[in-house]
Amino acid sequence: MTERDSLRWPLALAATLAAGIAASLAFLWIATRRPPDVLPVNTWTAGSDWNESLRAQARARDRGWRVELRAERRGDGVHVEISPESSREPLPQSLDVRLRRERPERGDFDADIALAARDGLWTAEIPLPLVGRWILVARAGDGFAWVERAFALDVPP
Repeated sequence: MTERDSLRWPLALAATLAAGIAASLAFLWIATRRPPDVLPVNTWTAGSDWNESLRAQARARDRGWRVELRAERRGDGVHVEISPESSREPLPQSLDVRLRRERPERGDFDADIALAARDGLWTAEIPLPLVGRWILVARAGDGFAWVERAFALDVPP
């Protein structure tokens, strides 16, 4: 065995370790550069809140509730109409209708949108300031049952 052969294994091991460290540092840099908004504010009650949300949606389905969401492009945004409907029970008088705009990869653009109500129809003009995919989530119901409808919009470059 020559001196050159005896240096191959330590150099290969050092190169492998250096590549692993570089990959770990790159992953850490990417993760800290744009932290996702995936953790709930209160992780202790998040599971219970999720289960209650599923029960409320099941109650709304049992009552025959649904929400229709229509969107039409206008300029740099979209005009949205939301119409809650019921096939079995009448909708409650104190119906709460909400709309949320979400940007999947950018939580800083998520916003609750103010709606104007008129004759059982809720409308809003929503700006979409960036190119790419946006998610609109309409929600209608009372404190014990609600329905949700998500709608994806792609804004071309």
